[in-house]
Formats: sequence, C-alpha cells, structure tokens
Amino acid sequence: MKASRAALLLSLSLLVVLVIGAPVIADEHDDFDEVLINEMATRGPGGATDNFILVTNHGDEAVDASGWEIQRCNNTGTGFVGTQVTVEDGTTLEPGDEYLVAHDDGYTGDREPDATYGVSISDDGGARINDDGEILDSVGFGTNANNCTVGDPGDPLTTGEGDDGLSHHRVDDTGDNASDFEKAARSVDDTADGEVQLVEMSTRGPGGAQDNFVRIENVGGSNVDVSGWAIERCNNTGSGFVGTQVSIDDGTVLGAGEDYLVAKDGDYTGDRTPDATYGVSISDDGGARVVDGDDVVVDGVGFGTNNNNCTQGDPAEELTSAEGDQGLSHHRIDDTGDNATDFEKDARSVDDDNGNGEAPSCDDPTAISEINTVGDDGLPDTDMLDEDVAVEGVVTANFLDGLNAFFVQEPELDLDADGSQGIMVYAPDDDDDVVAVGDEVCVTGEVDEFNGTVQLSWADIDVLDSEQELPEAIDLEMPVDDRTELAAIAGMRVDMTSAEGAMTVTQNYFQGQFGELDLSATGRLWNPTELYDPHTELDLVEQEQEDNLNSWIKLDDASSEENASPTPWLENGADRAGAQTEDVIEGITHYQHGNYRVQPTDKDAIEFTNEDNPRPDEPPDVLAGADEGTETVTVAGFNVLNYFTTLGDRGASTEEEFELQAAKIVTAITKMDADVVGLMEIENNFGEEDAAIDDLVERLNDEAGEGTYDYVGQDELIGNDAISNALIYQPEEVTPVGEPAVSDQEAMVNPRDADQERNRPAVTQAFETDTGDVFVAAVNHLKSKGSGCDEEGNIGDDDEWQGNCNGTRTDSAEELVRWLEEDDPTGTGADEIAIIGDINAYAQEDPVQAILDAGYQDTLADQLGEVYTYVFDGEHGRLDHGLVSDELVDAGRLVDADVWHINVDEPAAFDYNAWNNEEDQDESEFRSSDHDPILLGLQFEEEPEPQIEAEFGDPRGRAMTVRTNVVPFSVTDAEGDPVDDADITVEVETSDGETFEADVNQRGGDGEYHARFSTDTAGDTTLTAFDADGNELGDTVIELEQRPGGPPAGGGPPGN
Repeated sequence: MKASRAALLLSLSLLVVLVIGAPVIADEHDDFDEVLINEMATRGPGGATDNFILVTNHGDEAVDASGWEIQRCNNTGTGFVGTQVTVEDGTTLEPGDEYLVAHDDGYTGDREPDATYGVSISDDGGARINDDGEILDSVGFGTNANNCTVGDPGDPLTTGEGDDGLSHHRVDDTGDNASDFEKAARSVDDTADGEVQLVEMSTRGPGGAQDNFVRIENVGGSNVDVSGWAIERCNNTGSGFVGTQVSIDDGTVLGAGEDYLVAKDGDYTGDRTPDATYGVSISDDGGARVVDGDDVVVDGVGFGTNNNNCTQGDPAEELTSAEGDQGLSHHRIDDTGDNATDFEKDARSVDDDNGNGEAPSCDDPTAISEINTVGDDGLPDTDMLDEDVAVEGVVTANFLDGLNAFFVQEPELDLDADGSQGIMVYAPDDDDDVVAVGDEVCVTGEVDEFNGTVQLSWADIDVLDSEQELPEAIDLEMPVDDRTELAAIAGMRVDMTSAEGAMTVTQNYFQGQFGELDLSATGRLWNPTELYDPHTELDLVEQEQEDNLNSWIKLDDASSEENASPTPWLENGADRAGAQTEDVIEGITHYQHGNYRVQPTDKDAIEFTNEDNPRPDEPPDVLAGADEGTETVTVAGFNVLNYFTTLGDRGASTEEEFELQAAKIVTAITKMDADVVGLMEIENNFGEEDAAIDDLVERLNDEAGEGTYDYVGQDELIGNDAISNALIYQPEEVTPVGEPAVSDQEAMVNPRDADQERNRPAVTQAFETDTGDVFVAAVNHLKSKGSGCDEEGNIGDDDEWQGNCNGTRTDSAEELVRWLEEDDPTGTGADEIAIIGDINAYAQEDPVQAILDAGYQDTLADQLGEVYTYVFDGEHGRLDHGLVSDELVDAGRLVDADVWHINVDEPAAFDYNAWNNEEDQDESEFRSSDHDPILLGLQFEEEPEPQIEAEFGDPRGRAMTVRTNVVPFSVTDAEGDPVDDADITVEVETSDGETFEADVNQRGGDGEYHARFSTDTAGDTTLTAFDADGNELGDTVIELEQRPGGPPAGGGPPGN
C-alpha cells in the first residue's frame, strides 16, 4: 500500500470516534495551524527504546515554548503520565520550526535531537504537550485509550517486519488520533540514498484536455522527507511562466518505492484517489517539475517542440486529442537526463490498480468470500488489500445513518466457504437512503482494512433490484467452540442466542460512550487468576481464559455517535451488569477495534431483565453475626477514583464535575458508616491549602455532623505519586493510638531499583476500641498492571497471566508484612492487623499469596467466585482485598466480610464526567468510583459487669510492718444482700510497687470476710478485691507504720 494513499484512507474512512478519559485539548486545531505533535515513534531499528517525538509549529507566528512539558502516558484510561522533557527557558519556535526529543540511549536516528529523556514510551502509550496544565496536543496508540489519547487511538507500531523503520506521521488534525496519524518512513533517518523522480504524467485523458495528473516516486533505497516540496507547472516557452500546482504537506515522507499523486481538481477521471489536487490545468506542450524545500529542481519533464523551464534535454512527444492517445500518459523508462529518451506513452496507471487494463464490474464479480477471509491469526483478513473489486449481493443492514456504512452478503448461504460471505461497504458521502435492506446491489470499490474491519471503500453503488429475500441468517449459538468461527462469519447475518438460555451483561463500561454492552453466554465472566493459581493450576487458568473468549461478544448500537442521548440500552432494561436477555439478537457480526460484536438490525426487539442483580438498597451488614454483648467496629477499603481538588486531566476537570464527584463519594462513605475507612486514589497534596483529604473530611462532617469524621494526620506528601492512600475514622467509635506510619522505605516503593517509584507507600495506624483492645489498619495501593516493568536488569517482572509488574508487587507485598511484624511501625506492639486496599492483584496471584503465606487470612475466601471489586475486559475479580492477621482471627475478632456492589455493575455513563448525559447523573453512591468498596466486620468483647461488690473496713488494730495485718471487708450482690462463700481474691500492692495476694477467709456468715497479709514495707498499701472472672470489686488504701524495733523497709522478712 502506498503511504500517501494510506494517509487519505485514514482521514476519510473513520467509522467510530473513541474518547476514553481523553484530556481536554486547548483548541480543536481545525485549521492545522498550531503547535502539534507532527511525528512520533515508540520503537525503531534500534528496538523498543528507539523512540522520539517531533513537535512542529504550524502557525504563522513565533511561539515561546519555555517550560513546556513533553509527557508520556501509559496504556490505561486512568494511567500514569510522566514528563519526558521540560523545554528550556528561552526556547522559541518560529513558524515551521521543529523541536525533536528522543530517548537518550535507544534512539538511532541520524537527526540530532534538541533534548533527550531516559524513560522509554510503550507501543500502546502516547505523548502530549503540556503548557502549565493546558494540553496543547496529544496522541495515544493501541487498543485501549490512555491519558494522551484524543478520539480513537492510533494503530501502534509492532515488532513485525512491516513496521521496521516507520513512525506515526500527522496527516490531519480532526481531533481523532486514528484519523490524524498514519505510519510512514521515519523522517529522522538519513535519506542520502533516497531519490525522487517524476515517473508519470498526463496532460489530458478520457475526461478531456484538463484530465491531467503528475506522479512522483522515491526510486531510491531509503526514506525521503518531501515536506515543503512543490510540484510546479511550466508553459511552452523557454523563458515562460512557472507556477506552483501543489505544496506538499509537512510530515510527508516517501519510503523506498512509495509515490505521491497530484491531479487536476474536478477534471481528473482516474480511479486512484490523488494525494493532493490543483486548480490550473497543464497544457499539452507544457511540463512539470519537482522542487525541494530550498527551491532546487529535483526532476522535471517538458513536452512539445519547444523547451520550457521544466524540460530536461529534448522535450518528449506531447499527448494529443488523437484517438490513439486516449487513456495514455507519459511514463519514465530511463534516467538519461533527456526527456525525449526517458519518457514514452503507455496506459495510465491511475485507471486500474489491478494492472489488467479493465475496470472491475459485476459482469464478472469477485466472490465476497474471496475478499473477507480468515487470517493465520484466526482473525478477519484479506489478501486483496488496495485492490479494486466488484461484488454483487443483497443489502442485509443499512447503518449509513450510524456507521456511514451498510452490509452486503451473497444471496445463497454457503457454510463451506473459505471466508465470510458478507462485507461492510463504507460510504460516508452517500445519502442514508442510497440503499435499502433487501436491495440487490453491485458495489465497485477498493478493498480496505480499518481498525480490523475488512471493508469496501470509495464505493460506486448500483441498485440492480429491490425487495429481495434476505440471505438466511446463521444460527449463532454462544459460546462458540473456537473463536475463529466468528471470523468466518464477520459481516454476515446472524441470529444470536445462548446455549444456556440467556446472554448476560458482563460489562457496561462503554455503554454510554460507544453504545456497547459486553455480553457473555455463560453468565458473569471471571478473571482466571481470581479462581486458579497460575503456577499450580495453569491448565485451569488457560481453560478459563479460552472459555471466556468463546463466550464473550459485544452488543453494539450500530452507531459511531458518542455519548448518545438517551444512553443506549437503558430503555431496553440494561441498566446494570448482570442483566440478561433471552431474546434472539438479530444482527450482523462485525470485528472492529480488536473485538467481535453484533450490530443489531432491530434494537427495540431486545429486552433485558435484571432479577438476580438489582441495585443494593444498603451496604451489606457485616456485623449481623456478632456475638451478643460485643463491641463492634466496621473497617472499609474504598478506591475513590482520583479525588482531586486540583482540577485537571486527572479526576474532575471542572468545578461542576468535582462537586458531583464529591457528592457521590460523600454519599457512599456516609451510607457505609464504617468506623475506619482506608482510601485509595486520593490526591497526594497533604498539608497544602485545599488538600483533598481536608476537603473530603469537611464535606463528610457537613453531611454526618460536626466531628463525625477525622483523618489520620498527614501534613506532607506521601511518596512521589500524584495519588496516595489515606485513613479516615469516626472518633466517637475508635481512638488512634501510637504513631501513624508510612512505609516509604525503598524496599516497599521501589523494590527492584527502577528509575522511578513503583508502589504507593502504605498508610498505617493503630486504633483502640471502647473495650481497650487495639488493632492496626494498613491501607495500601500497589503498582498497577497498566504499564510494564520489564527493563534492563529486571526481566521477568511482567507476567503473562498475572500482568505487568507482578514481581514488583510481590516484593512489595512481602516487605509490607515484614514491616508490620518486625518494625512495629505504630509502636503499639499490636499484632491484630487488617491489610486493606488495592493490591492490584487477583486472589490467586503472587502478591496476595505472599501476604497469606506470611500469616494472614483472606476474609472473602469463602465467597470466591461470588464477589468482585473490579471488572476489566468483561472479566471480574478482586483487586481490592481485606487480609487480616492470624492473631486477629484467632482472637475471635472477625465477624464477616463483604463487598458493596455500587460501582462495578453500573455504567460509566452514570459517573460525574460532563460528557455523560445529565439525566443519567445524580448524587447517589452508584458509580461513585470504578471499584467496589470492601467492608470488614470486627467484634471485641466488653469487660463483663461484676455481679458483686466488696467494701473494705478499717484494719483490726494498728497496721504495722513485720506483723500479720487483718483487714475486714463485706461482699454484697447488686441488691445489697450479703454473699457468702464467694470466690474472692485480694491483691496487695505495697508503697514500692510490690504486689502479692493476701489470705482471704470468711468470718462466719452474713457476707463478712477478712484479708490477712504481712510485709516489711511501710507506707501507703493498696488492697483490691477481684471476683473469679478478674472483675474489680472494690479497694482500699491503708498506711502501714514501721514496727518499732523491726527492720527498716525492705530490710528482711517479717518476724513471727
């Protein structure tokens, strides 16, 4: 495929616009006249770190770039953004100036960068320009959008041979990365071996004297950057006029063998689409030439009998209106420097890309199944890319009003065909009613591939007949046995059902944004490593993954409209994950953006019900099983999804968004009514004015009452991440004791000596209950799976089944439990510990197992495969955990644990973001975050109330040392009646702190007792009575005199 043609295809064949957590761009650069990222590579000939970013000033005025940050993003919607380069003060970009930044070690380009950076950018990451919080331009790549993505992410560079030496070049500025960037040869590499020639030209054609074009080509062996070059025309005199036909756009690079076609606007009749057009025709005895950016003539050709400013050597024979010249052009056959020798007339190449001299027609149509085939990877593919074909079939679905496309299928169903009998026809310029379902059509167009869809583009459509019987729909019973079955029917009519009776909504994250529901034929899908150990049960992990894929398919809304109103599928009953439909889903199978989907032909016929998973009315009661008479405490863990008082691209971006976000978080926390709450993803601006933790606690107290909540004191930043952990609590229920502690040691935050901290420090505090018992809460948030950690010296950190940075998370988990046990960070010595928070690992993965192996228990182990705190790609599991020490369990503290499902099952359309429909938003707890909170119920035995009491009398006689002292006391019950034969212990504490038990005897009856003791220590002596349960019954203090002649205090044993 020619690079120039790919640029046009990308900019014109956009089907779906995606904006996943996209940053707000300062201006929609419709005129392509601002400072933009013009070119970017995430890898190159030097490998995965051979990357660079090229920024260009496309405007008419100089721009001061001092202090700008060129940043990188990872591959998740809420992922990390890091600064690659801060532009030096005094840097000014004049119009047309470029600023190149590159990896300091991996970059292999020949052009010298203006600045370098140390951290590589991943293939599915991105980059952006940040001017003091204002995002000037941004681009992201891969299947998942990231914080740099605008619109649909661009196709990432891969390790495949086809991407070697390529980079992403800007070809447009529509606000959609997939349309605005295409892969082409890197401009930073040496182009000395490149050579551009004018290889074909026509001054007239079948359309008449103005049906002309010029085609140039890089006939050399390496890339040529033709940015700013011009293609000019000449008249037919030696000193005649030279005029510019086309100025080639910045960022245009011709790789070896690639060409660039320009043609007369409105008169050109060629089948191939030109890369650019011009308005003034070239005369038959004129000519054309190529001029580089320094106005040096690179090549030229002139025609007729007189030389002109384009002629090299003798002019070539001109085209005429004679019949023999119709459909001919001048082709270069040599490069002697003499036009008459170097050019000859031959058939125009632009009229037939197949090269057979005949345009395709439905007199001999191509079978659709020969076009839309199954590739070696089991996905839809084609061997006819860029070929012009004609197909004949029946229109099975008209989505021109939603997808700018319709589907055509061969009329006779043949399940033995090698490929699919259906195909999508992309026709953005046609009216919605150009075809109707049931039309028999002949479609002539170019075979194209866009975001995984094999389609026909640039289509000419002839309706041959109407109201034809539709091809038989395939009975698609899910799950399939092999996912390649879906590739073989991509583009065809289906009636989809579930073998188990109902299709279940297993994820609805994109329901509002793109109108997509993720469906499963086997109920809710589970992440394999939530259920099975990836080491000892790998076969089960692999089987679960395969089963999930075979069961999973998207239900789309046949529209590229974003955030449509009303939100798709809500009116059909799909208001929450877990909703099911037993209806036959009629539609067209479609593969796009890396996922199979069904585009329904009758959305109104699909109804969902949700009897098994309604919204919970209240949080789960984790204290219902507490023993009678115990003191209870609830501990919760809650990821508050970027609660930032600093408005920007992380968290809320406007005051209105933040007010709604805060209201929803406050509702959720106050309804939980937990005594201790560990928070994750709160802004790390502790100690600053308007700190997020201060704001949240103030709002909680405004709602729940003054003084209801407080937070564990932090007056400085915790670690260096933008987000942090925090602990809030209810002072009336628990009291902080000891010292708050933060695990900011290197072994925790950066255990593998990476170039940046990987984990957020844990925040830890001991709390005392009303019973005097003490427990420790440690809230943590370990490294996400979003971006990789494999790097030189740390290969093996990323894991196939447990995700990126599994080794880093595991090392930090081991350090966390060591720190809690050995270092006693709170200084209380308490060993009853609850580790709560987002470990970013599912239940059977190494980090969780490392904590359990160190003497902790999973509080939700008995609900494995039932509860979840997160969903990704339709698979559920627990990233958030409540892991408690054996000592806490052995002491009988744990009552119950559960998850409050208020977020994961709710569409993201219900969250606070302004792009969502206002009618779907409220201040409820639902979709306050993207994680569900976890709750632990704890119980502590209260000291039993004593049933009797003791009252001491005066000692009998003088109380002296070195003699037996007798102190009477009486014992009565709650009603004041005397109690005989009571099991009473009296403890004696001398003035110097020595303690021992006195002899106790009952004196007759009526509840009268006396205590006998002897000591050689004079001074105030305390006697305390206890019952058999250790309850204190009463006490007295007597003063012992030093017995005359006796030994001094501490001087020896008492005499007889």
